[in-house]
Amino acid sequence: MPHLFRLGQFTLLIAFLITAGCSHLKTQPLKNLPPLEYWEIQGKIGVQTGKEGFSSRLFWSLQPEEQEFKLYTGLGQTVARLVETKELASLYIHDQGTYEGSSGDELIKNQLGLDIPLSQLQYWAQGIVTPGAQDTQLNEDGTLATLNYADWQVVYRSYAVHSGRYLPKNITITNQQTTLKLSLTRWRTLD
Repeated sequence: MPHLFRLGQFTLLIAFLITAGCSHLKTQPLKNLPPLEYWEIQGKIGVQTGKEGFSSRLFWSLQPEEQEFKLYTGLGQTVARLVETKELASLYIHDQGTYEGSSGDELIKNQLGLDIPLSQLQYWAQGIVTPGAQDTQLNEDGTLATLNYADWQVVYRSYAVHSGRYLPKNITITNQQTTLKLSLTRWRTLD
């Protein structure tokens, strides 16, 4: 019996060390994960503000000097296209024309009436914790489950592996006025 008791204690000790080691690993990887610098995403976006909403196909390209965010119909017709550099942002809206401003956030707010933090969205789309994020929670595999930033809550519904990295597949982003749902079906890293 004494050997059985020691074996039980040893098993509990090993289980405790494995659990402690795993929980330690789960809290670190995403804060130190470097953002991808070159990527393209295709998928769908749904936006709900109060009783109004829309959904569209999405193409999003990010490079160090420029990002392009395009919404288009199922038949490929561009509904809106935002191109943003460090110096200038340009927003094309079908049947309305092109607008310019100092940031994409500003143009989307002024022209579309949507208060969407694009500067944060490029990190959230990659499943990366950004400075200023609060109440982050991780899944068992170390991927980001939820985070809060200012009045926004980001919930990661699922991930897929692309280029050897877990990247978000379905994300819901909400605040008191707006709900965004992103379904990211195709990731392409451009390294």
